[in-house]
Amino acid sequence: MNGTIIVGRSVLETITVALYENPIILFREYVQNSLDARNRAINDGKAQIKDLHVTLDVDKQARRIVIKDNGYGIDSYKAFENRMLSIGSSHKESDRTKYIGFRGIGRISGLPFCDKLIFRNKQANSNTIHECIWDGDKYRKELSDPTTDGDLETIITHIVTVSEKAADDRDKGKQYFEVILENYTDDIKDMLADDNFKVKLTRMLPLEYSKKFSRARDIEKQYKTFMGEGEDLRTFMIPVKYQGENLVKGYDDSFILESDIVFWEVRGKKKKDGALGDKMGLLWFTFESHLTSSIKNEYYGILTRSKNVLMRGDDTFAQVADENQVYVTTFREMAQMLRGVYGELLINAQHLSDNSRRDWFLPDEHSRALNYVITDYMRRLHQYRYCASRYFRKNATKTKEELKHALDELVDLKAHNIDFSKFAWKEETTEKKEPSAKSFSEQDIPHQSLGMKKSYDLLMMVIETYFKSIKKSDEFLRLRAYIANYFKSK
Repeated sequence: MNGTIIVGRSVLETITVALYENPIILFREYVQNSLDARNRAINDGKAQIKDLHVTLDVDKQARRIVIKDNGYGIDSYKAFENRMLSIGSSHKESDRTKYIGFRGIGRISGLPFCDKLIFRNKQANSNTIHECIWDGDKYRKELSDPTTDGDLETIITHIVTVSEKAADDRDKGKQYFEVILENYTDDIKDMLADDNFKVKLTRMLPLEYSKKFSRARDIEKQYKTFMGEGEDLRTFMIPVKYQGENLVKGYDDSFILESDIVFWEVRGKKKKDGALGDKMGLLWFTFESHLTSSIKNEYYGILTRSKNVLMRGDDTFAQVADENQVYVTTFREMAQMLRGVYGELLINAQHLSDNSRRDWFLPDEHSRALNYVITDYMRRLHQYRYCASRYFRKNATKTKEELKHALDELVDLKAHNIDFSKFAWKEETTEKKEPSAKSFSEQDIPHQSLGMKKSYDLLMMVIETYFKSIKKSDEFLRLRAYIANYFKSK
């Protein structure tokens, strides 16, 4: 081939704006780079830094974000320069199971969202700081001006500068790598204004479990037992502070429901010789005897994590089962079903590759096998929920048998030492209880829909509280009598 290969400037826009349209992703990219740098340094024989952590600091008034770790940094100015100017070339490709990132493009994820994207590198034994500045303002102008000529390399030389300068006295002896977004855009401003921003961060980042979650060590132990002695979930955890506050996964012991923690060992399809399929990861989950669609906590559903980084969101299992085009039930019903379940699918497999957007895996036989595992889980969960609903409505012997069969298919009662009687408590309950706020509908509107009954009970509970506060409980009873008679006449 004699022609010259030219990579156009629009490629830069494709691998920034197109891949990272949601600015919260940039936190994921920079935190995981710090985690990968730590793991690479340890694999290269460097001593572990006991207090290694990442800080995320936001100055809303100055519109400035600083993401900084106190890790090892990059060894030399030349290595720093090469790393900062490379796109789509990663030094992590040798073993994808050990590192989260591997495409070499996440580093510039912040470029569309600020006027200047700055990288600074400082080693403990050096009195100099290496600095690289990507000019986001120039970047946008270059791309928007149709008269601008040049290929990708030319554009990069226009918008990037790399330099070395003396460290301040306050930085001497310190080591760090930091990313700074100067004058961030309104997209980030709106993102930070979201009341759930911190919760979204804790779901997305490769964080440790909370110390208030007593089953965390059991999950980590089960992960190592199944995945192999050399696999440690904590390899993909790093301490992170946001505005000085420690971030951890949001689970605590209130998430442990009646089933306790249940484990599924996730493998690919069986080999042609009948051998077990390749290990993909570990699924843990917990649920109640009677699944409810109400959300008790900010976390819900089963979060899928690749090397402890979130893939998609809360309804991923419902989305996969729906996209798989194997009938389970409607997407809406599956999404509601996941509101009564908490858990994580912890994936780490050499043969599963994250796609460029990091929202799922590349489509191949391995990801299809994973999709079928998830769809099978949703089928079992749906069957359990259906049987549980019938049982708690009818409370008959036959439906109790169906409930036991569905529960045993979902969790394997013997293997998980689950007492079925806890899931069939209603049949053993014979004593009558005094009417409560929850029984208003059964007394007043017994023939209405379940949804209407739920709304009615909630409304009557509030109204009863009001009438009690003004000491007119008799008026409340008259109101209920009027409503009951009204529906009886319909």
